Amino acid sequence: MKAFLVKLLLLSAVIAAVQYFVGFGALFEYLKNLVRSNSSPEVFVLVMGIGCAAGLPLSFCYLFAGAAYPFWTAWPLCLCGLFTSASLGYLAGVFLAPKNLAERMFSKFGFSLRERGMMNLNFIVRVAPVMPYSAQNILLGAAGSGYGVYMLVNMLVQAAISVVMLLLSGAIFAQGSIDLKRGAIIAALIIVIAIEHWILRKIYPRSSKNAK
Repeated sequence: MKAFLVKLLLLSAVIAAVQYFVGFGALFEYLKNLVRSNSSPEVFVLVMGIGCAAGLPLSFCYLFAGAAYPFWTAWPLCLCGLFTSASLGYLAGVFLAPKNLAERMFSKFGFSLRERGMMNLNFIVRVAPVMPYSAQNILLGAAGSGYGVYMLVNMLVQAAISVVMLLLSGAIFAQGSIDLKRGAIIAALIIVIAIEHWILRKIYPRSSKNAK
């Protein structure tokens, strides 16, 4: 709790300093011009696909895409980047990670490979903000998750999350605020993620039979 409070205070101090010395309006304008002058779609997908597999935060790519492209261009590009990065991370987990790495790492976060079906494990890992996306990919691959359920859960969860991030980024860079319509969409997407989990649990019941 103390560590969390310290981080929260530091974050608040940084936000206050940026607003005082620069101003978020001027900062957003600078970033908007920067991303729009470096917005090749092909390069973006390549950077997101390889970068996010190697540790680049997904949130950075979502925010960049939301600022650089219209929504219906940004979202497909992000989905392509997600598919590429997830595939590369999965292959790294299957062929490069030590066999016992996944069980040791997941146990540190309270996940037991013996107690959870692979669908549940994939879903919890994707929605719980406890490990980086690149680590999620490698560890789920090393855990023996089948590629189908691995990619299905990843794309369903991240597709919804990416819409939220793109709407936030697009609203902030375009008008500096979030209107009621976008707020309602974001709230609806949170419900969608919960429904996705319910449906996937019906398709992939909690059983060790789904481990492969």
